[in-house]
Amino acid sequence: MNQDLRIEKTRNLALAFAKSVTTMTAGGNSWIARKGEATLFRALQQILPEVTKPEREGHRSRSIGKISQAEFNKLLQTPGGFHHARTRKKGLGSAAGNWIFCNRRWLSPADPADRARLERGYDALCAAIPAFASCPRPAFLARLEEVVARWNNIACQCS
Repeated sequence: MNQDLRIEKTRNLALAFAKSVTTMTAGGNSWIARKGEATLFRALQQILPEVTKPEREGHRSRSIGKISQAEFNKLLQTPGGFHHARTRKKGLGSAAGNWIFCNRRWLSPADPADRARLERGYDALCAAIPAFASCPRPAFLARLEEVVARWNNIACQCS
């Protein structure tokens, strides 16, 4: 497979994933971390590690067809339409960095309406990108539930 085609497929998957596990909000206190343990990138890394570059301190990898956290965040901001803003909330900077995705929230598997949207998103991802089916639906939902709980804990401590 052509290198450019593999990279483009990974980008399409990453963007489709981010849009299927989050939703836009009108504003307020809805935000998602761009760095740290409760990020979209970290969720993708846990669900489908074969499309993400490993993050090792002082080590740069040239993995063709894989995406780094920095590339992922830029992809979400520019063509993805995710808005980012600087936060000055105490405690949030150490857990999530000073820049966050704003006016967006995680879809929670614990909420019935959100869960239905997540299941439809999972089905759409599997149909569009067959490799995504390597993560079974229960594992997909469980991983998201862990990330959402972790993020909600961080956000509550910083409010």
